[in-house]
Amino acid sequence: MCKVRVNYTEIVEKLRPNVVFILDRHLLGKRRLTEDPDVIFLQQMYNLMNIERLTDKVFILQPLPSCVLSCVTTALDFMIWKKKPLRDIGTKLIVVDDAVARKRLEELRRRCTKCELIDYLPALVNKDGIYRGYDNETNLLYLDNDNHLSRFGKERVQPIFDEIASRLQHQQN
Repeated sequence: MCKVRVNYTEIVEKLRPNVVFILDRHLLGKRRLTEDPDVIFLQQMYNLMNIERLTDKVFILQPLPSCVLSCVTTALDFMIWKKKPLRDIGTKLIVVDDAVARKRLEELRRRCTKCELIDYLPALVNKDGIYRGYDNETNLLYLDNDNHLSRFGKERVQPIFDEIASRLQHQQN
C-alpha cells in the first residue's frame, strides 16, 4: 500500500477542473463506526467540502467488497489443486466489508450538492445478483492480488464511464 500522503485539494486548486473523480479504495472508510464523532467521516467531509467548492461536479466511487489476501493466488490454487472450475469456490474469495463505507459515502453524497456516486457493483454481480469477484460463467477474475480491477473487471465497468462521459459531453453542448 502506498504510504505517500497526497494533498488532493491542493492539486484540484492548482488544476481547477470542472469535474473531479474520487476513485478511492476506502480502506479507512470500511472501518466500523466505533467513535462518536466518526472521525473518518468528518475527515472525508472536510476533504470533500474543499474539493466541492473548487469544481462543478464530483463523482465518488462506491467501495466494492474486498477480495481475500492474495486473491488471484487463492483462486489459482483452488482450480489447480482441487481440479475444479472457479465457479465452485462460490463466494469464498470475497470479504463483504463495504457496508460501513457505503453508509458513509451515502451521507457524504446527501450533504454534497455537486456529488454523484458511481457504483461498480451492479456491473460486476453475476446473473443471480451475487458478487463473487469473478464471472461464474467464464471463470475470469475481476480483481488482481492488490484488489485493483483486472482487464476483465475494467471491461465490465467501462459502460458506466462511457455513460458518464456521454452525459458530461451533452451538458457542455
